[in-house]
Amino acid sequence: MDDSDIQLAEILWNYHRIFDKPVKSDVIIGLGSYDTRVAGHCARLLSEGWAPLIIFTGAEGNFTRGKWEKTEAETFADVAISAGVNPAKILAETLATNRRKRPVYPGTDRKSGPQNSICNRRLKTEYEPPGARHLSAALAGT
Repeated sequence: MDDSDIQLAEILWNYHRIFDKPVKSDVIIGLGSYDTRVAGHCARLLSEGWAPLIIFTGAEGNFTRGKWEKTEAETFADVAISAGVNPAKILAETLATNRRKRPVYPGTDRKSGPQNSICNRRLKTEYEPPGARHLSAALAGT
């Protein structure tokens, strides 16, 4: 890999990153994955007062199947509780298996978003109407 490849990769990476600052929101959405740091970041956002509630979502995916005894959402909830979050401030949606299903299950907000920076840009354009501020705050992984 040469410098040109690195520069092109950096352009792509920066396109997918969303540098919005958090805003006060109704809920913090943490999409399940193999990366439990997402749950820790959600816990941090809650402790900083950005929202009064966290919704973790996810059943299991290609990279988590068989990894944990619980679903992604339940595993993330455990991580957040270990970080000091009151369990009453966490909801776990345990049915979704992909990002397109997650925003439409009952109990979740249609404007919810993922923690994966690669999907942030795509989901932001799919679900967020121009000028809306909800999704930006919900993207806890940015």
